[in-house]
Amino acid sequence: MRRLQSLNIIDELKNGDRSVLRKTEWLKYLYLTKEQNVNLERVPSLKKMPSHPVLLYVERTLHILEKANIPDHEQKIIEEVLVWSEVAKCGQPHQRTEWHNKGFQLAIHNIGSAQIYDDKIKSERTDVEELVYILILTHGLIGQYIRGETQYYQFSPLIDWLERSKRINFNMERVLYWLNKCIIVAVSLELWQSIEEDVNQVIAQIVKKERNQEWIFTERLKRLRKQALYMGEDINFYQQFLSEHAAEEVLQEFFKQVDLWYVESALSSFSFEEFVKIFLLIRHSVHHLTVRQISFEPLMRDIYRDYQGMRHPNIYKKRIIEACLKEMSISDLLQGDVPVNEHVSLSIQPFDHALKIIGVTFTFSKAGLKLIEFCQEAEKSPLYERAIVLLYDFFDFRKDSFDRLQNEQAYLSDMNSAEDYKKKIADYAVGEKMLDIGAGGGVMLDLLTERHSKAKVIGIDLSVNVIEELQKRKVRERKRWEVKQADALDLPEYMDKESVDTIVFSSILHEMFSYIPYEGRKI
Repeated sequence: MRRLQSLNIIDELKNGDRSVLRKTEWLKYLYLTKEQNVNLERVPSLKKMPSHPVLLYVERTLHILEKANIPDHEQKIIEEVLVWSEVAKCGQPHQRTEWHNKGFQLAIHNIGSAQIYDDKIKSERTDVEELVYILILTHGLIGQYIRGETQYYQFSPLIDWLERSKRINFNMERVLYWLNKCIIVAVSLELWQSIEEDVNQVIAQIVKKERNQEWIFTERLKRLRKQALYMGEDINFYQQFLSEHAAEEVLQEFFKQVDLWYVESALSSFSFEEFVKIFLLIRHSVHHLTVRQISFEPLMRDIYRDYQGMRHPNIYKKRIIEACLKEMSISDLLQGDVPVNEHVSLSIQPFDHALKIIGVTFTFSKAGLKLIEFCQEAEKSPLYERAIVLLYDFFDFRKDSFDRLQNEQAYLSDMNSAEDYKKKIADYAVGEKMLDIGAGGGVMLDLLTERHSKAKVIGIDLSVNVIEELQKRKVRERKRWEVKQADALDLPEYMDKESVDTIVFSSILHEMFSYIPYEGRKI
C-alpha cells in the first residue's frame, strides 16, 4: 500500500508549511475559502462545524482510497479526481468571482469543479486528463441517481468516452467502484452499506454502455421521499393524491426534464402535499420548458438552524411556509393562480443567464424576518412568550395551532409519558367505536386499541402537524387506530350523531378553554 502524495501534502499544511499552497492549486482552493458548501443534512451542529469541512471531507476520501488494493495507475486517477472534485464549493471571493465571470457553474458542483480542472490545463487534454475531467464531471452522480435527484442521461459523457476508447489499460468497473466507495463512505459508512448493491448495479449498466435507464415517475418520487417514507409517510397516498388533484401528468412532464439537488435535505420534513405544491410553484415561477437544473441548496441553508446546540429545521420559518402553502390549492396552482402573501413567497435564484440552472428558497418580508430573529433571540429570556404572541398576530396564526412552536416533539413526548394516568381512563371505555379528542402523541390511542381489541378507535386533533406525525407513526408501527384532522367544537361535521360509544378528553380541556373562542369570547 503506497502513501498517497496528496495526503503527504495535506500533512505538510497541517504541520504549518503554508508554502504547499503556492505549489498545490487544488489545496489552495480547498483551504483558502470562506465558503462552507456542505450538505447540512448530515451536520449535527452548525456552530460546531469545523473551519474547513470540505477539505476534511476530501481528506477522508483519500484515506479510504489509500487502503484500496488496486493497481497504482488506477489509484492515481482516482486520487486526481478526488482532490479536484470539490473545488467548486470553495475558493476565496475574488477567485469565485473570476470563475463566475468565466461562466463556470459553481452552483452545480460537479460541473463547476470539472470546469476549474479543465481551466488549469493550458494545452489539449491528454487521454488521462480527459478521463479525469469526465470522472469529475460525473462525480457523485451515481449516488444522486439512486436518490432520484439526477437522471441517467447525465452519465452520457462517461458512456460516450467508453465507446470512443477502444484500448484502456485499467478496469473501469473497479475505478468507478472505488471512486464511489470513497465519496460515499466519507459521508457515512452506514449509507454506503445500504446502497452498495445499487451502486454496483448502476456501474454495471454504465460499463456495458447501457442508455435509457431513467426511473419511472412513481419510482423517482419514492426515491426523492425516502427519508419521509422511512419516518412513516404512506407511499400509497402518492398516486391517490396526484390522481384526485389531476396533477400527475403535469408533474411527470416537469420531472422528465429537470435534475434536482438537495431535495431530500431541504424538503423531507415537509408533507407530500406541501412537496407537490412547492414543485408546482416552481413550475409556475420559471419557464418550465427551459429549466434543466433545480438546486434546493439555498432553501437547505435557510431552513436549518441550531436549537439547543443541535441542527434542526427552523420551525418558525417552516411553520410560516406551511401556512403560506395551506392557502394554495392544487387546482389553482395548476392553472397558474398563485395567491399573494405579503410575508413569504417562493424565491427563484438564477444561476445562469439562460435560466437553465436555478436555486430555490423562500423569502420573508423584512418585518417578518426581524420578528423571526427576535423570537429566536427571545428563547433565551422571559420575553419568549410575548415574542411568540407577536409572531402569531403578525402572521395571523391561531395560537393553539402553534402553541408547541419550538418544542413540539418534547411536548408530545411529555403527553405520552403520562401513560400511567391514562391507563385508568382507558379502562372505563366501552362500546364498539371510541373517539380520542386531542390525540397528541397517540398514547391514548395505543391504550384503547390494546385494551379493547374489537373496538374501532379514532383520534382527532386540531393540529395538522400532529395528525401528520400520527399518520407516519401509524404506518411505521402498523397501528390499527385511525386519525383525522378535526375541530372538537364541530364534531357533527366529522361524526354522525350517536355513532360513538366512548369519547375521551385527555390533557386537552385546558387548551380548549385557553385558546378557542366560543360565542365571540375566550374563557
